[in-house]
Amino acid sequence: MKTLIQTVTVLVLCLIAQLYLPWWIVAVIAAAVGYQFDNTPGTSFIAGFVGVAALWLGYAFWIDQQTGALLTEKIAQLFPGKSVAVIYTLTALAGGVAGGLGGLAGAWVKNAMK
Repeated sequence: MKTLIQTVTVLVLCLIAQLYLPWWIVAVIAAAVGYQFDNTPGTSFIAGFVGVAALWLGYAFWIDQQTGALLTEKIAQLFPGKSVAVIYTLTALAGGVAGGLGGLAGAWVKNAMK
């Protein structure tokens, strides 16, 4: 249950921060949340990964719907054989890795302080 709450906290805080701050703020937020929650480093990595990946996937899909998929189709054409679904997956993975590593770092700092 704590992992779900941590994941939702990362998602909501990153959603708000992404409106005003640069993309890399997701790692800082995931680290801060990972520090606050007393989870294992692996659990904090998963919570940060899933929270940010879900956010970026949802945001990419929302932008795609608003623009009629113009940009995503053009990006997919740059990579031969890649579909729009692969572009969505790569977007979610990129955000997820940043959030996951942030959560992992936060949990490691918490463990080091004990």
